[in-house]
Amino acid sequence: MSYENQTYYELMQIKSLLKFIKEIWTAENFLPE
Repeated sequence: MSYENQTYYELMQIKSLLKFIKEIWTAENFLPE
């Protein structure tokens, strides 16, 4: 795998991880106390 592809793949992983964290965080905050 070329360097550019490796970097792109890592960026995609980070973006999906951030999306996952954001969804968890949003769900946590909207749960009734």
